[in-house]
Amino acid sequence: MTKTRSLYFMGHEQDGEMFNAVSSDANELGAFIFQNHGTAAGTTVELGEFEAGSTLHFAYLVTNGSGGAPTGSLFRTDVEADTNYFAIGDTRSDEASLFTRLGIEDIRNPAHSDFDYNDLIVDVRTTAIPEIAMKTIITGAIASSVLITAPALAQCGGSDYAHKSNATVSTVANASQGKDIVDTAVAAGSFNTLAAALKAAGLVDALKGDGPFTVFAPTDDAFAKLPAGTVESLLKPENKDQLVSILTYHVVPANVMAKDVVKLNTATTLNGQRADIEVRNGNVFVDNAQVIKTDIAASNGTIHVIDSVILPESSNVVETAQSAGTFNTLIAAAKAAGLADFLMNEGPITVFAPTDEAFAKLPTGTVESLLKPENKGKLADILKYHVVNGRVYADQAVKAGSAATLLGKDVTISTKGGAKVNNANLVATDIEASNGVIHVVDSVLLPS
Repeated sequence: MTKTRSLYFMGHEQDGEMFNAVSSDANELGAFIFQNHGTAAGTTVELGEFEAGSTLHFAYLVTNGSGGAPTGSLFRTDVEADTNYFAIGDTRSDEASLFTRLGIEDIRNPAHSDFDYNDLIVDVRTTAIPEIAMKTIITGAIASSVLITAPALAQCGGSDYAHKSNATVSTVANASQGKDIVDTAVAAGSFNTLAAALKAAGLVDALKGDGPFTVFAPTDDAFAKLPAGTVESLLKPENKDQLVSILTYHVVPANVMAKDVVKLNTATTLNGQRADIEVRNGNVFVDNAQVIKTDIAASNGTIHVIDSVILPESSNVVETAQSAGTFNTLIAAAKAAGLADFLMNEGPITVFAPTDEAFAKLPTGTVESLLKPENKGKLADILKYHVVNGRVYADQAVKAGSAATLLGKDVTISTKGGAKVNNANLVATDIEASNGVIHVVDSVLLPS
């Protein structure tokens, strides 16, 4: 048995009557619950008792608006196109109840909205009733402080802001029975390939752990976009390490809600590499995958759905340098010093990589001398002075101000007169490799 009630977002005292005049599905959706202006913050409404597993849908009505949300616009959580306008917030629980916060954004034009989904906020509280059902109470956490009115919307016409979010609230028997990330994905029915990949990679137990985790979850359709045979190949036991690398690149070891994701430029993943985050025309992208649904709550974190599989850098430091074509002297020096295997197989490491032009700035004959077998130790010391243990990104390096190298001596990082390592200019930063990160310098660093 599923019973549905709806939350109507109202602007004036007479909006209840106006709703009946402009909406043809008032009887279908259920009773009026909250009024935007007339209902005080903290008001509670008891919705009734439902069987565990029932789904509650909510709606709000714009009864005095224009532009992106004209008068009579009704937005419902059970309509896919309307889910842009709702966001699920933090889920919390006490001994008796599970609380889920639902936020609504009433201005969806990127030029005028702050997209904080706090124009109407309600808490959905579900309480277990032994062997029977759930008692659900809606509490108005904040009476709307930004009212949809004709003057406000007159300034924000144009297309709606496409911020995808999941806004269906499902009752559960009690907080302790809430699904973790893996079970939530399996129950959704559209992440079968992801679930199979997690099992093949041996990551199921990890993602069923305490967390918190944020998972950028590719759908089955997203995996299907990979070249033919890719998924089948990745699922083979001999490719387990590669599969683990890819899957952990989709996981952030923190609970990052959509409202926080849009404030980021990057996110550090369990893989160790950073994924790029960008907002384009109101849509959020992780690398080149678009986020199509957000804030799916699980007991140990949050799921954001993406439309493509994101792939971490698979080339190691040496391979990455080779493909660039401007580090031939550095690679030759690493081989001569016996450090090439280390740079290929160990990690994570950070390399301040001098270009061929940087080596050419050394006094005539210096490079040729260093490459001689009898100078192998001296060459190794110079190269070790360019390598730091751990994956240290540029912002972290600048904040630290110095870094201990493999040689045991520190290099100094500063931004005075431009970003520098000692006296060498940083000309490119944060070049990802499978086992570390590369920062390009325009001079060879020489230990004192």
